[in-house]
Amino acid sequence: MIELEFNLNEEDHLNLQLYAASQNPLIKKQRKRRAFLISGLFVLFGIVSFYSLSSYAGCIYIVLGVIFFILYPFYSTWLYKRHFKRHVKQYYDQAASNHISMKIDDENIMTYDAKGESTIKIKSLIEIIEISDYFYLQLSKAAYHVIPKKKINSVELLRQHLIKCANAYNIPVTIDLNWKWK
Repeated sequence: MIELEFNLNEEDHLNLQLYAASQNPLIKKQRKRRAFLISGLFVLFGIVSFYSLSSYAGCIYIVLGVIFFILYPFYSTWLYKRHFKRHVKQYYDQAASNHISMKIDDENIMTYDAKGESTIKIKSLIEIIEISDYFYLQLSKAAYHVIPKKKINSVELLRQHLIKCANAYNIPVTIDLNWKWK
C-alpha cells in the first residue's frame, strides 16, 4: 500500500484542464479550423480588395492573413489558457481544505479530504496518465485524481505501483513526459 499526502492548488487544476484540452480531438480541430477560417477571410478580403480597391490594400490583407496564420498558434495557446484560468478560478473551491490523503493498494484508491472520503476500485480507472509534473488517474471522461509529483516523496515507488496495477487490470497507461501546453 502506498500512502500519499499533498495539497492541490489552482495551478494543479489548471494544468489538468490544459492537459485534457490538449488531448481533446474536438478542441484540436476547433483551433485548426479557426486558424484557417480567419486567415482565409483575410486572404479573401485581400483578393476582393486587389480587384475592387487597389493592389496595395489587397497585398496588405493577404500579408495580414499569412501573419495571422503564423501567429495564431501562439494567440490560441494564450487564449485557451486564459479561458481555463477563469474557469478554474470560478469553480475551484479555495475555502475548502485542499489537503488530500490518498492510499493506493492493489485493488482500491482511497482518498480523504475536508469534504469527505471516497473509495474507487482501481479496475474502474479508464487510464493512468503520467506527464512531467503529474500523475492523472482518469475515473471518467471528466473526472480525474491529480497527483502532483513535486508534492510527494515516493514518485518512483508510485510509478511502479501504478504500472503494476495497470498491468493487472489491463488499464491503458500514457506516459508523456515531454507534454507541454501549446
